[in-house]
Amino acid sequence: MLQMITLPMDQRILRQLFDKASGGDRALSMEELKTLLLDKTIRKLRFVMEGFNSKQERVQTHIHRFIRRLAHTEDVSRTRSIDRFQRKLTVDFVKELWQSLQKHPSLKDSAGDGRLERSACSEVMESFVAKEVGTRLLAYEVLFMERIFDRADRRRRGSVALTEFLCMLLLLSPDIDRLAKAALIFDFFDSDSDGCLLYEQIMTMFLCICSQRPMAEENLRHVYDLDFQEELSAQEGQHAYELALWHLQQTSKVEGGIVTKRELVEALERMPDLLDALLPGAVRM
Repeated sequence: MLQMITLPMDQRILRQLFDKASGGDRALSMEELKTLLLDKTIRKLRFVMEGFNSKQERVQTHIHRFIRRLAHTEDVSRTRSIDRFQRKLTVDFVKELWQSLQKHPSLKDSAGDGRLERSACSEVMESFVAKEVGTRLLAYEVLFMERIFDRADRRRRGSVALTEFLCMLLLLSPDIDRLAKAALIFDFFDSDSDGCLLYEQIMTMFLCICSQRPMAEENLRHVYDLDFQEELSAQEGQHAYELALWHLQQTSKVEGGIVTKRELVEALERMPDLLDALLPGAVRM
């Protein structure tokens, strides 16, 4: 092969070169030869690409730092930055976030209780900063998401039920389609993805929504008796469930203790007062 490319060499030297390249083997595959010849070039390219990626990360860090300082220069800028962030909390974004959170190892190993740790929430939020497809977050908006998490974590335990956190986001969502929000919340509680919930799961769903409403509306800012507020929210959730149950059984003729997503959404559509009680209009942060 060397003679074909006009590199004639002594046979003994060629044998030594071959033995070193093949590691003492009697044969050398073409792939191994290519790797051997291009190894130094590949290492140089890897070094250049790693340096390029490092520079890109530093540039992005400077950009996010500049944007954060620009957004926090004055009260008007801070208000507008919060408003821009809240407009990102669409139903589609919450669904995308839900799917990302479900893939986090801490939730996979949570033995089915669905508890979301604050550190896991921050980790997933930071992954949305570097996303190339879908809704992206700015670096300083991760802090806003952590504040929402803290608001949902009424007892300051460092963890919340995943459904509570997601319901909080939907209550803060500016989307006006409340039936779409109700349908997505239904999916949160449909753990086996069969499109059906038991009556007990519907009640749990309503209790979850009612427990997060005061937090989303910041009605607990000056409330210190959380036990009383939680009991009040539980009573509201129970009342909402009884109204929905009566309608499903008497009007929609739903029997068997199982409700489909379509049946629940149609029931809420025919009961605007109940829908207002569960999912009021958009709440400004």
